[in-house]
Order: sequence, then C-alpha cells, then structure tokens
Amino acid sequence: MHPIKAVAIWENQGTIQIFTGAEDGIWRLWNTANMSFNQVADKNMNGSVECLKVVANYLFCGFSGPAPGVPDGQPGQVHAWNLANPNEEMKLHMSPQPPFQYAHNLTVTALEVMDNQGSPRIISGSEDGTIRIWTSANNTFALEKTLPGHAGKVTGLCAIPGGKHLWSSSTDGTLRIWDLSQPEATAFQHCISRETPAPNNPQQGGAGGLGHSDEVTALLPFAMNAGTFLISGSMDGSIKVWDSATGNCMASESHGEGVVSMSVGTTQAGGQVLLIGLASGNIAVRNILQTAKYPAFNLLVNLSQKYTAGHTGPVNTITAGPAATFYTGGKDGNVMVWQLCGDLGLQ
Repeated sequence: MHPIKAVAIWENQGTIQIFTGAEDGIWRLWNTANMSFNQVADKNMNGSVECLKVVANYLFCGFSGPAPGVPDGQPGQVHAWNLANPNEEMKLHMSPQPPFQYAHNLTVTALEVMDNQGSPRIISGSEDGTIRIWTSANNTFALEKTLPGHAGKVTGLCAIPGGKHLWSSSTDGTLRIWDLSQPEATAFQHCISRETPAPNNPQQGGAGGLGHSDEVTALLPFAMNAGTFLISGSMDGSIKVWDSATGNCMASESHGEGVVSMSVGTTQAGGQVLLIGLASGNIAVRNILQTAKYPAFNLLVNLSQKYTAGHTGPVNTITAGPAATFYTGGKDGNVMVWQLCGDLGLQ
C-alpha cells in the first residue's frame, strides 16, 4: 500500500465524506457512512499528493507532477476544484506561459487557504523552501508574491486572523513570521530557531534555546479569548505553544519520540484536545487548557499500536472531524477513523 500523505474532511449536505491523498499520485473521495469506506471518485495527479484542503466548497491539492515546458521534471503544483462543479479545475501557475506553468520548483508540501469574503487567497509552501501567495480573480489565481528564506521543506503555514501575519515551519528547524502586508523584500519579520535566546525559564525552551532542536514537522493555530496561539511539533519530540502576537513561547512538552502531525479535536462532552501523530505510529491525546483535574497539555491517552489496531509506522496526517471523530493516514498506507468517547476526565 502507498503511504497516505493527506486527509481532508468534506461536510456535504449533512453527510461526511473524506478526501485522501497518497504517494501513488491519486487523491480519492470516500463516503464513510455505515462504518465503512466506499470510494466515490478519484483523480490521478501523476505525482505524490502531499496536501489537501477543503475550504468554502473548494478542494485544493498540493502535489508534484508533470508540467508543460518541463519534459523531465516533476515541479510543485497546486490545483483547485469547485466541488459544486467538479469539472471546473483551476491551476496555479507562476506564469501563464511556458516554461513556468507550475507553482513551485519542487513538490508543494504545505497549503493554507484564507476564505477572503468568498474570494480565496492561497498560500503554498514547497520542498524548495519557498512560500508563495496567490490571489483569486475571475475564477483564476495569480501569483502575488514569493517569500524565500527557509533552508528546508516548508511543513506548516498558519495565517493569523486579520490576514496580515503568517507563521511558517520547516525541516530546517525554524519557525518564521511574515508580514503579508509588506512587499516581498521586507515581508520577513522574525525567525525562531534553536539558537534564539530563551529566558531563564524551563517552559520557554531552557538552556538549549527558544526553538526546536530538530525538524519542525507540524504547525497549527489555537484560538482562545485572549487571542490566537500556535502549536508547533518537531522530530525532537516536543510540542511548543507560541503567542502569535509576540512570538513568546508559552509552554513546552516532550513525548520522547518525533512528532509528525497534529490537529485540534473535541471530546463528546465538548472539551478541546490536541491530537498528535507520532513517528512510531502511536497517537497521543492531550488536553489543551488547564482543568480542575489536569494541568495544560497533560497526556490523557496514548493510542499505541501495541494495544489498538493502530498504525504500524509514522502517522503522516491527522485531521479532526465532527462528533468527536478524527481521521488518520499513515506511512503504512492505512486510513483510520477514531472517536473520542466520553469526556476523557476533562469535566
């Protein structure tokens, strides 16, 4: 079986369907009714599908594949479909003319889609370390600006509400903060790495610096009344919480093994939890906020392949769904649906 790289949820007229993307170059649409997977559509992109997003009834796909004017290469591409009219396929190109009819020089590995009042704005990140911003007009997408700077694959993109600031993560071990209102030359604002000085506080990175000490593999936002926070995960085994407004590290926890993927889910009682896919195939479930019983980011459950019918290799992607469900895709080629029963002691 081919490794699963991406899972996206499509809530369509009261039904739940999921898109999966795999290393075999195919994205597939599944109906998950009656506790089973039934494939209803697929599309061969002729190159590894690395990321999928469903926003405002559009499907966005980041992958590598053949392009006009590039006879021997597999550059990075982004295609989009209007799910109300699946035959309507849009392609993001650096130039409408050859030889630049593709989005990035290498595989597209991260996508962020901003629903800008019905006019989506797409942010794409690539294996070549670049980030590109795309704006929509007349049912097409035009390249707005390119943000170079990462020295490794871009693994995560988070636009802060308000549309001005962007956080990015990379296998180069850094987090970067960008001001999207600025021109390309001045958009970069700040870099957080293992060399970034940390205050003398164990929860803020300790003596080893403020940032992660290995590849940063996942990045996601978490909103609270006080503002928007970011959670990053790394192959150094840690997760870190960041204040998106100041760049300060608010908390850090370790798992003892590499973090591959993350998502924010809910329990049946409505509590919010952090779902963490690990390199071993285990899935860690942590509460996010402090409760009467637990401190923030306490480990609630560790779903181990040893005790459950879980993944036998890295959990490449994890996506929260409705009704306390979440969906995982692994290097083992399996897609699984889980449900968090009860309140996990959070009440």
